[in-house]
Amino acid sequence: MLETNKKVPDIAQEAEVSEATVYNVYHRYKPSKLDEALEERPRSGQPRKVTPRLEAEVTRIACSAAPEGRSRWTVDLIHQ
Repeated sequence: MLETNKKVPDIAQEAEVSEATVYNVYHRYKPSKLDEALEERPRSGQPRKVTPRLEAEVTRIACSAAPEGRSRWTVDLIHQ
């Protein structure tokens, strides 16, 4: 759990996120409840192109063993 008396750079490092993320969550939490601060708000604009099904498929591939002769998956390999 993060302590409230820590400085933003320390919180970011401990949580393994950017300082901007710490500020964004803080500002979302300040006017609203914690649950709302931790969830993404609906965004205007074009809908997501990556469906949950596609995201699951890419995750499945990326978590599997890399192709023979490769040390890891790349976007190009996953896209093929």
